[in-house]
Amino acid sequence: MKVLNFGSMNMDYVYRVEHITEPGETQKSSDLTVYNGGKGLNQSVALGRAGVFVYHAGNVGPHAESLLQELAEANVDTTLVRRLPDEPTGHTVILLDDAGENAITVCGGANQLITSEQIANTFQYFGEGDVLLLQNETNALKDLMAAAVNHGMRVVFNPSPIDDDLLSLPLDTVDTFVVNEVEAAALSGGSPDEPEDMLNSLREMFPTARVVMTTGVAGSWYDDGNERFHQEALPVDVVDTTGAGDTFLGYYLAGRLEGMAPRGAMALAGRAAALAVGRPGAAPSIPTRAQVDAT
Repeated sequence: MKVLNFGSMNMDYVYRVEHITEPGETQKSSDLTVYNGGKGLNQSVALGRAGVFVYHAGNVGPHAESLLQELAEANVDTTLVRRLPDEPTGHTVILLDDAGENAITVCGGANQLITSEQIANTFQYFGEGDVLLLQNETNALKDLMAAAVNHGMRVVFNPSPIDDDLLSLPLDTVDTFVVNEVEAAALSGGSPDEPEDMLNSLREMFPTARVVMTTGVAGSWYDDGNERFHQEALPVDVVDTTGAGDTFLGYYLAGRLEGMAPRGAMALAGRAAALAVGRPGAAPSIPTRAQVDAT
């Protein structure tokens, strides 16, 4: 079985601020740090550090060497990444406040230039029983999901960031949704304050899908139609929440691919995410499997 992550790769520009800037407000940043990131890259790195060999596909522009090196060092295959020398590499602007919370703006750049020819060339290497991991930071999601179905692959989808086009996708082809409470509310029409109501709505909308829902300090939920449970978050001094959800997804999926039951995979993911929020940055904060197993 192979894992293909057809996902985004971004340079993250992280500005340290006292608080998340309000509309119409101007405030000074006390620091700027540049990290490798993008939800696609982060999730590939998390899977790789958890011990899963991953093929990463997507696009980068110039000056992307550090992104490709980050992936390679996490044991991620980048031979399916396309270089576009005349297009900008994707990047994000992240405001990080003194409490460790963040606000993120994404500029897609090369991530938004996936072509039908590129999809066909990539999927020829994958088939029945393989896994396709997707996020909402690239274009062509409908075509990617259709290609996965045509090749007998299972789709794991992190619908982030949320936008108005999500419900036009063939979401009934998704095997596993990994969402936070905001994303779950947008998909279900429910309230982030009522996690079980959102899970009920998602179960009705997608009766055959597994749902993994993270809710920050309130922990996480798992539901597959037969089993539902809540998992408490581990206590941790928060430094930076950027990449925590990606870490959780990568380690949860790694656990499941290893044959763990849902509770074991969720517990593994929770420990990994707790380590990640105690460190700065996105990809740099993702722990190794040895570090997670030692907790």
